[in-house]
Amino acid sequence: MKSLIFIALQNIKKKKGDAVVFFFLIALAALLLYTSISVFMGMDTILDNAYDNAHTADLFYMSNVAEEQIKEIMISQEEVTEYEASDCIYLLETEYRKEGQEEDNQGQFFFGIIEDERKIGKLVGAEDVDVNEDSLLLPYYMQAAAGYSVGDIVHFTIGEEEYSFQVAGFVEDPLFATPLNINVYGAYISNSRMETLLEENTVAQAAKYVQHKVRLREGEDSFEFDKKLIPLFTQEIPELAQTSNIGVNWGTMKGGVAMMSRI
Repeated sequence: MKSLIFIALQNIKKKKGDAVVFFFLIALAALLLYTSISVFMGMDTILDNAYDNAHTADLFYMSNVAEEQIKEIMISQEEVTEYEASDCIYLLETEYRKEGQEEDNQGQFFFGIIEDERKIGKLVGAEDVDVNEDSLLLPYYMQAAAGYSVGDIVHFTIGEEEYSFQVAGFVEDPLFATPLNINVYGAYISNSRMETLLEENTVAQAAKYVQHKVRLREGEDSFEFDKKLIPLFTQEIPELAQTSNIGVNWGTMKGGVAMMSRI
């Protein structure tokens, strides 16, 4: 054993440069392993904290028909403890660009109203934002990965008209955290601009939707509740099959948010 240690030390002395690189790689590997384990072990805690801070919906369902029927079905379920609804404009495909960019991007957006009082799905990150007619709140992802900043002017083409907004802040929504999770951006505009769009823009009028959100009793599984409720909607409200709707549950979205970090 001693002879092996002696040989190793002699080799290290002869090839000091290689030895430095070798030990550096060992240290780097240990650091990356520690970081990976920390992310993997802590991901659920981070997401659960975000879920609690926003009082995130366990089930989110957005539709433009049968508002009262959907509400009645939701609140009649024994698992449901809270229900809330709010208006929005859901644009299946819209062009948008930040001022200064030459080419437009395309994406799906829903525009909620900034001033709405929310108990489910609070706008975390926008508590102190000064709202004016042109204010726009974007998902945090668009700041972190797409380079948007407070003060940027963003142009949206809705139908044949272009509307300009100024970014006033960013919100963290665990249900719509990244495009990998669900390819819809949740954005928010002022009540006055929402009213203008709905008064003068026929495309916006046709895209008026209602967001239905529920919280479940502690211990209930949102994925299983989703599996139970969506077929019930289809059975009780046949016209839903003729429209574009979005239904997401927290359990599935939580897994989607964490997927890339875990990989």
